[in-house]
Amino acid sequence: MRNNIGAFEFFVTLVEPVEKLMKYLNAAVVSLALSTPVLAAEYYVVQDKTTKKCKVVSTKPTEETWVVVGNTAFKTQTEADEQVKVVCKEKH
Repeated sequence: MRNNIGAFEFFVTLVEPVEKLMKYLNAAVVSLALSTPVLAAEYYVVQDKTTKKCKVVSTKPTEETWVVVGNTAFKTQTEADEQVKVVCKEKH
């Protein structure tokens, strides 16, 4: 026996699972967007190679003029600021 389903009914049977999938996908995207800033919150103490001045930055430097002081990424800027006082003579 052949199932005589109309084009509209066939389309509706396809749309419902796609709508459900989109709800889950949207929830996943929102969760990722909200958690990314929390995961990326790292601070580094960096020093200018030429002037030897230090500062705190929120991203690990990729340019060659700044070097990371130590191997530690700090979770808060306050922690990084405290480390500047310990390892650097000046903060820029």
